[in-house]
Amino acid sequence: MTAQSSSQNPFPDLPEGTVTFLFTDIEGSTRLLYRLRESYATLLADQRRILREAFADWKGREVDTQGDAFFVAFSRATLAVSAAAQAQRKLAEHAWPEQVTVRVRVGIHTGEPWCGEDGYVGMDVHRAARIAHVGHGGQVLLSETTTALVRDELPSGVSLCDLGRHRLKDIRCPERICQLVIEGLPAEFPPLTSLEALPSEGTRLGALVLLQSDDPAILHRRIEIVNPITHLGRKTDNDIPFAKDSPVSRHHAVINARDGQMFLGEVVVADERTGQPTRPAYGTFVNGLQVREPVMLQDGDEITLGKRLCLRFEAPLIVQDVEGTTVDQLAPCTDDKTIPGVAGPKAELPNIDDKTVIAIASEKKKVLSGDGKTVASGPKSE
Repeated sequence: MTAQSSSQNPFPDLPEGTVTFLFTDIEGSTRLLYRLRESYATLLADQRRILREAFADWKGREVDTQGDAFFVAFSRATLAVSAAAQAQRKLAEHAWPEQVTVRVRVGIHTGEPWCGEDGYVGMDVHRAARIAHVGHGGQVLLSETTTALVRDELPSGVSLCDLGRHRLKDIRCPERICQLVIEGLPAEFPPLTSLEALPSEGTRLGALVLLQSDDPAILHRRIEIVNPITHLGRKTDNDIPFAKDSPVSRHHAVINARDGQMFLGEVVVADERTGQPTRPAYGTFVNGLQVREPVMLQDGDEITLGKRLCLRFEAPLIVQDVEGTTVDQLAPCTDDKTIPGVAGPKAELPNIDDKTVIAIASEKKKVLSGDGKTVASGPKSE
C-alpha cells in the first residue's frame, strides 16, 4: 500500500499536523481464499464492514484501501488505539464462513507528515506500515511515540506490553514497539518478524534454571532473561531456542515484562493448513497447573514445557547494602572471566558460578547442547 490515497476514497478533510496512522491487513488471506473460494467475497465484505464501523466510531479517516488492507488516519493517538481495540473484539466475535478464524494485524504510529491533495507523504507513514508488517494476525503494535501518547489514557480492558527495540526494513533508527493487550483476546504471539530484536540496555529481568531435560548434561544450566519479551521453543528464531529434538513446540511459550512483573503464556499460532488457532501439543505448566491464560511468575516457580523440559524461574537479583549500593553498581569482574554471548564487564553475583550461566545474545541465537557448545547459531531470521 502506498502513502498516497486511492482515488476510490478521496478525503478532502484529512487530519493535518500531528497525525496517527493505522495500517491493517489479514494474516493468511491467500490461504483463506483457497479454502473458501467464492465465500471469500463474503468474508472480505464482513471484514471491511467491521473495520470501517470501528474507524467511523472513533473518527478515523480512511486514506486508502487495497484488497484486505486499510490505511486510516486519526487526529489523536487515543482514538486510533480505541478503534483498533474495538475492531479486534468485533472480529473475534463474528461468525465467519465455514468457522474459519480471521486474524488481522494492526500497526499504529504517530508523526508529522506532509499532507497534499493526493494524501500523506513522509517517513512516518512508512514507519507505521513497517510496524504493522512485522506483527501477527490478531496483534496490535504501537510505536514508541504512540505509546507515550496513550499510556495514561488506554481504553477499558486494554494494557500495554513492551516488546523491546527492533530494526525495521528501510528504517534507519530502531523502534521500540509495544503491543496492546486486549482483555479476553489472545495476548501471546510468535516473535516479531523484524530484521532484528535489539537487547535491552542494563536490564536484569530474571533467569531460568534447567531442572529436567532429556539431556542430563545441560541440567542446572542458568539462562539469563535479557529482553522484555522472551520466546522459548525449538526454532532458532526464539530468544531462548532449545535443541531441535527437544520435546517442545517450535514456538512454545513467551515470558514478557508487564507493569514490573514477569508473565508466562503459551504462544498461539494459526495452523498452516486450516488457519485455526493452535496451542503447543503437550501444554505448558507452572507449579503443576496448566497455563491457559498468562500467569504472573514468582521467584522459584517451576515451569514445564511439553513433556520433559522443566525450568525454575528466578526473579531479578537485587543486592543492596546499608549505603544503598545495588548489584549493578558493584565493581566489575577483574579475573578475565566473561559470560559467553555477553560483551562488557560483568558485576560479581554472589553464590553464582560463571560456568553455570548461559546468556542468550540478541545478535546470535545459540541452541543449548550437552557440552555447553553452540550446536546451531545464526542471525535472527527475517
